[in-house]
Amino acid sequence: MDQHSYADYNNVRRFASSDRSDDRRSSYHHSSNDRAPRSSSSYHPYAQRNGYNDRRSDGYSDRGRGSYRNGYESNRGRGYGNNRGRGSGPGTGKARDDDSKTEPLPSTESKIVPLSELQRYPVLFKSHMMAQVNGYEITAKNGKNVYQYDIQWNGITKKGKDVNLNTQTKAAHRLQLKQVALFTVFDQLLRDNKEFFGYDEKDAELVFDTGSIFFAHRKLLEKGETHELEIKIDGFAQEAKDYYKDIENATAVISLAGEINISALNGDLMNDRPIIQYLELAFSQDQRKRLFYSGAYYCFGNEFFKKDSAEVVYQTPFVLKTGCIRSIRLIGEPADKKLLIHLIPKKTAFYGTKSLVELIEHTIKIKVTDIWNRNNLQLANDAIKNLTVCTKHMENNRSFVASGLSKYSAKQQTFEIDGKDVTVADYFYKTYNKRLRDPDLPCVVERGTNYYPLEVLEIAEVQKIPKAKQNKFLASKITNQCCFDPAHSVVAIEEQCEYAEIRMSNNYIKNTGCRVDARHLLTVPAKQLYPPTIVFKDTQKTLNSGLFGMQVGDKFFEPACVQKLAFVLASRYLHEDPANNFVDEFLKRLKLYGVEIKEYRICKWKNGGKDYERLMDFAKDGYDYVFAIAGGINWSLASDSAHIKEYGNVDLLKSMMNNTMFFGIDLSHPFGSNDPTCVGFASNLNSTSSCMLKGDFGYQSPRETLVDKKLLSSKFIDAVKAYYRNSGQYPSWIVVYRAGLSEGEIQKVQEQEISVLKSAIDELQKNNAEFYQLAVKLTFVMINEKTNYRLFKEKINENDKAPAQNLPPGTCVSEVGQNRIPSFILISQRPLKGTARPTVYCVLEGADVVPLPHLEWLTYCLCYSNTNNTPTSICGPLDSASDLSKRARNNLKQWKAQKVDHNAVDKIFWSEDDKNDEKGDGYLDMLNQKLKAGILEDRFWA
Repeated sequence: MDQHSYADYNNVRRFASSDRSDDRRSSYHHSSNDRAPRSSSSYHPYAQRNGYNDRRSDGYSDRGRGSYRNGYESNRGRGYGNNRGRGSGPGTGKARDDDSKTEPLPSTESKIVPLSELQRYPVLFKSHMMAQVNGYEITAKNGKNVYQYDIQWNGITKKGKDVNLNTQTKAAHRLQLKQVALFTVFDQLLRDNKEFFGYDEKDAELVFDTGSIFFAHRKLLEKGETHELEIKIDGFAQEAKDYYKDIENATAVISLAGEINISALNGDLMNDRPIIQYLELAFSQDQRKRLFYSGAYYCFGNEFFKKDSAEVVYQTPFVLKTGCIRSIRLIGEPADKKLLIHLIPKKTAFYGTKSLVELIEHTIKIKVTDIWNRNNLQLANDAIKNLTVCTKHMENNRSFVASGLSKYSAKQQTFEIDGKDVTVADYFYKTYNKRLRDPDLPCVVERGTNYYPLEVLEIAEVQKIPKAKQNKFLASKITNQCCFDPAHSVVAIEEQCEYAEIRMSNNYIKNTGCRVDARHLLTVPAKQLYPPTIVFKDTQKTLNSGLFGMQVGDKFFEPACVQKLAFVLASRYLHEDPANNFVDEFLKRLKLYGVEIKEYRICKWKNGGKDYERLMDFAKDGYDYVFAIAGGINWSLASDSAHIKEYGNVDLLKSMMNNTMFFGIDLSHPFGSNDPTCVGFASNLNSTSSCMLKGDFGYQSPRETLVDKKLLSSKFIDAVKAYYRNSGQYPSWIVVYRAGLSEGEIQKVQEQEISVLKSAIDELQKNNAEFYQLAVKLTFVMINEKTNYRLFKEKINENDKAPAQNLPPGTCVSEVGQNRIPSFILISQRPLKGTARPTVYCVLEGADVVPLPHLEWLTYCLCYSNTNNTPTSICGPLDSASDLSKRARNNLKQWKAQKVDHNAVDKIFWSEDDKNDEKGDGYLDMLNQKLKAGILEDRFWA
């Protein structure tokens, strides 16, 4: 049973704990810039003592503050005033940027109309505008046919071993070396076999992916034929000689994969994929050649970074390199043959030092000589593990992926040579005549058998910093320096277009037969949706920019009644007087919002440690939770005044939310490839509250992007039944919002997840006549919040701050995506820094239940449902489901760390060969039972 109360006074947000509320819905409030910060959802018991200043032998004191029902005690000389916390009375609580309008509730109740009549009431728009998209339009009507060929690279080593010259590697350093080497080999192959390929360097007709595929306009072979060409090792460029050191003979075997007709674009993924692949390679081929011959760029698939860019991340050994992500997609009607080449400017963090010692010292925050103290060795090991390093002491230096650090120093670590144990320090002295400067430091381990002192290695170039190695402080620094505001984003896109030579003078682009207009960014019509009206108990707020806050006179829609409230000073470094002042001011604000506090206590822990035991003691004395939902509803949503006035008091938003269940699904994949995927589920319980008051989660096979059928069916049925228990009726319309998917999985979702939901509805209808008579409608919306789309104002004032440079919240575009599937692009958040990342919504089922503009507006209004003072970037059902999936991941991480039931469970783990074997299924069933969400209905907030 999770309970939570969150208050706002003078724009300062704090948590309050509560217990045993009379009401059955949550009261909380918090601030958010783009995506709101998440609250704790762990169980934390409190305790109560009746005596004033009761000192206890176990290290804490408890100061009673009295019991009351209708009033609060004195505020000890501090009060609110002038919105700054001074004076004798509470301030208005209105933030500087709050441009909302507060007014009394209307005297007449609004009308509700059925979904079938919504077409009579079209959605109104706040404004219309033109928006720029981060890309350039491509016309493919006159695209030329091209042939795709597979090329197999075979080599024989000096020892007679057969090898694949295109062996895949995950190490970024070796990937760059391989791409350069293979490109030079392909170029040599063309020059040595000009007649076969019809090769002319000026024609730029052959496009190579630096792997196993190339494209040509000539038909070199018939289907089923193969042609083997010998590669002259003596003619290798130096890059190929360095990478393929042991190769003695090499051949290339070529076969025809098929013919590609660019004009056959039709919006079908399987049909369009090879066409898009060819165009993406053709539009980047010139830049790839310059990458390989001049070394000006680093290439990671569709990401390009300038080699000479190196912006230092403040107070770290890391640098940011400037680059962009590039992709091509079909837009509009398939018959129009229009495509869009996306360009997303970005900065990415790379290792900026070659020194392992410098990296370790940054990690442990102290000199490397102290690596043996505390847990410094473990921290340094985590920083070095999976890092590509290069030797610098050998005649022919080599690179390898580090497995970590040794447990012993170089003068203590031994290994066997000719039957004798030798220390690493002695080996380097005898073999290389090198006396180590720092023999007391650990060694870098290669595959558990080879040991290298830190001083003979350096960090290889071209390595990104993995997300798993970015702690919160580093990630915050990187994020702050990587932000592009809209004005700079547009400039950066135009620069990247120049760097890539995306113009008709580029022969590779010209030979595709397509035309690209790179003179200006694509512009599309956009509209701004009205925000909802925020309804409190006695007042309502009409929003303008989307920012609002609770003021004097605003009371929670359904205020909570808190039986017991405890404030804990959990550190001896916290002073009591400021805490008392906070409590007094906090209680005043709660009273203004309508929350009734019957009893409260201030408890102080004098000594650190044993927090859990103290909380358990508190639980025995009657307090249930530290962080708890008090109960109540902060606000509800209603149509804006423009719609109400236009349609004679008909409330379209309430009409769409009436008897409607929202069901959010999101996935979280732990960093460990063998850890199970965590799935979060969130749903509402009635038409009154737009908050997702029911939450749940579960576990399924690792790295699975589709939800397990059994898990999805059970959680969905539970949500429908919970809706019935709390509202007294079954939902007549169910809207499912699904995150965590890409457009390439649309067909799989339609075939699997949607069919599971339909089967679950059929099952419910068979067992319940009331539900059967409803003829429930299902709408399934897939969202992509990691989209490549960016939207900009047509005219941007670079002197404005980020909120003014960005398009306003509620901006919606529906004419740039594929029309084969109903979709729209929505900017719902109000970013304080950088450029807003829009969210793409694709309607995969039930697009005919309500008109698309109505669904767009409903989705935008749900971005105000999670009790933030600004709208979130994704709608409320998904925001809560996302939190729950992360909560499941954290619960799993904590449970594994505690090694619960290790005798039975730790032995049951995933094998790489068969992740769904009997042990794996048993492990999942055990997790779903042991770690199932302990969340009671209507007392949940993620």
